Amino acid sequence: MRRRKALPGGRQGSGHDPTGGGCGVIIHRISAQGFKIIGEKLTLELPDSGRIGIQGANESGKSTLLEAIGYALYGPKLSARVPREDVITWGRERARLELEFDSGSKRFLLTRELSSKGHKASLTPIVDGERDRRNAITSISEIESVVENETGMDSESFAKLIFIGQNDLDALRDFPKARREQLVDKIMGIDLLDGGIKGGKEAQSQMSDELEKLVIRLQGVWQNKALYEEKLSKRNLLAKKVEDSLPQLQELESNLAVSQGRLAGFEWLARRKALEDMRESKQSEFKEVSGKARQVDSLREQLRKGEAALAKFASPVNQLAETEAGFEEVERKKKDREGESARLGEESAVLLSRRGLSDSTSVDGLVKAKSTASRFFGVFLVAAVLTMASAFVYAQKQLTGLRATLDYIDRIRNQLEARTGFHSSAEVRKAVKSLSKELKSTTGQDTLEGLSAVIADVRFKLTPLEKDDPARRCRELTLELEGLDKEYKLHLEVKPHGADELAYSAEDHDSERTICESLRKEASDVRADITFDQRLLQVLDGDLVSLKPDFEAYPLLQQKSEDLSYKIGVQERAVLELSETAKSLRNQVIPHAKFFINKILPKMTNGRYSDFEIEEDFTFTVNAAGDYKSREVFSGGTQDQFLIALRLAFTQSILNSRTAADKYCLLMDECISSSDEFRQQAIFEVLNLAKETFPQILVIAHEDISNFVDYHLTLERNENGYASLISKSW
Repeated sequence: MRRRKALPGGRQGSGHDPTGGGCGVIIHRISAQGFKIIGEKLTLELPDSGRIGIQGANESGKSTLLEAIGYALYGPKLSARVPREDVITWGRERARLELEFDSGSKRFLLTRELSSKGHKASLTPIVDGERDRRNAITSISEIESVVENETGMDSESFAKLIFIGQNDLDALRDFPKARREQLVDKIMGIDLLDGGIKGGKEAQSQMSDELEKLVIRLQGVWQNKALYEEKLSKRNLLAKKVEDSLPQLQELESNLAVSQGRLAGFEWLARRKALEDMRESKQSEFKEVSGKARQVDSLREQLRKGEAALAKFASPVNQLAETEAGFEEVERKKKDREGESARLGEESAVLLSRRGLSDSTSVDGLVKAKSTASRFFGVFLVAAVLTMASAFVYAQKQLTGLRATLDYIDRIRNQLEARTGFHSSAEVRKAVKSLSKELKSTTGQDTLEGLSAVIADVRFKLTPLEKDDPARRCRELTLELEGLDKEYKLHLEVKPHGADELAYSAEDHDSERTICESLRKEASDVRADITFDQRLLQVLDGDLVSLKPDFEAYPLLQQKSEDLSYKIGVQERAVLELSETAKSLRNQVIPHAKFFINKILPKMTNGRYSDFEIEEDFTFTVNAAGDYKSREVFSGGTQDQFLIALRLAFTQSILNSRTAADKYCLLMDECISSSDEFRQQAIFEVLNLAKETFPQILVIAHEDISNFVDYHLTLERNENGYASLISKSW
């Protein structure tokens, strides 16, 4: 008996189950398009039970319709020797088949599509009339497996049992003996018994090997059991130690929390004082730097005013100084020249007075005098006169030069007066004195030198101050003070609980810090010990977990070693029983088939033949008029009756040997063509007797069989040459 495999999504296949489900196949709907001569879509909803006749002329598509059912179920395997392209209608790109069928416990929609590019299929469960697409299968191999398990047949079994094709009534006899036995074993489930026998022997051998290994394993398990007990004892002692340490840790952590709270208060107070001191320091620095900044501004203003005054007075003062120097130079030169002129005048007057010359005596007179002297006084007097005349003439020439120089000096003085507007150095000095007075009233200094000295002193003081840049530092301090104010405000907002109750002192702060650190260290040490012990517990627990299976397994393994010996004996007995059962089932097939055929044979032959003997190779003899005769002596129509009866009997014998009530459709293609109307009626009555196993029977005939069936339909070729449905009776 074939058991059904589990389907995807947790669904169970169609193995026998106590609820009445089983293997089988009932066709509810077939749809074909592009399959052989069914070029255009042809869809048939079939009755679930009854004899259904398929009528029509030759080549109208009747056989193709049944082939479409088999091809939809089993795919190309059903026609392995037929190329895939040959099942596709000529001129079409693909063939599509849809088959809705019931396996007894499940309902499915099987779709196949074939083209030159390949073969696609899907198997979709139908639950409560709805397609369960979530659990649909698209794997070709998986669909093949599910179909075989749901129907209880592979493609070969289908073709030999429930699909009776044209000229195929003798298919079982023509089947090789070995293949026929395999078919019987597969359909009846005997192959599972053979598998059980083989598996039983293998299990027996495996159990013997297992028993041998078990003895070896027990030694190691016993050692692990002893180690488990030792580690369990250590683990319990360590767990007790950890349990006793936890209250101590809790007390330390509680004291530490109190100390940390006090320390946080002291830290907060210390920080507040530090912020206040820092703010006071910054404010003091700001005050000092602000003074320097103001000093810089004052010095810069002094420098600006001094440099402005210097720029204002430097040019006038310098011009006056130059003018004064010019007048003084002219006046000095004039004075010197006038003094020189007076001296020369006095000298000339002296010379004239000595020689009786008047001031009006001209040079010509002197020359004449020199001539006269030379004439009257002689040579001696000539020298004296010439000397005096030369001195006088020289003096007169100098006076003439001095007068020219004085004239030049006067011209220079006049130009200077015209250019400056001043008439003397005294007048210039008066202007200088007035300008110095104005300079002093403006700068406090009455000279440019004094003003320059003051400016140099201001620069000397300003340079180091500017280098320090007190204004920038003021801005920085302003930002720092703003930041300190914000920080101070935020600090006040995070005041720890109890800080107001503390009177801050550095000694108390340090003392609390020492206490807190001591408690933290002590708690940390205890926690570290507990953590170490807990990790050691984890290691021991891990060891115990790994050793526990052996600890627990030891008594079980001890019992298992005893059980294995018993099971080996039971297995030997089971193998023997399965072998006998398989043999018995095989031996029942022919007798059951014989019983069924002899039950229906008289009805099929109107009592003419009543005893049917079947050989193992499916040859048979029939009792006719008290004598057993082979099939060859009978007419073709009678032989077909015998073969139909034999085929039905054998198929029903195999299928009914199952433990579940399986339901199948039976497909018969042109199996009654050689029978007359009486034989046809008898055959259909026999088919009616087989409805327990075959509630749905599809019979193809080219003649009208509507009177012999429960339902009938007619096919013919349409104008395109494709098979089409002309009529149906339901």
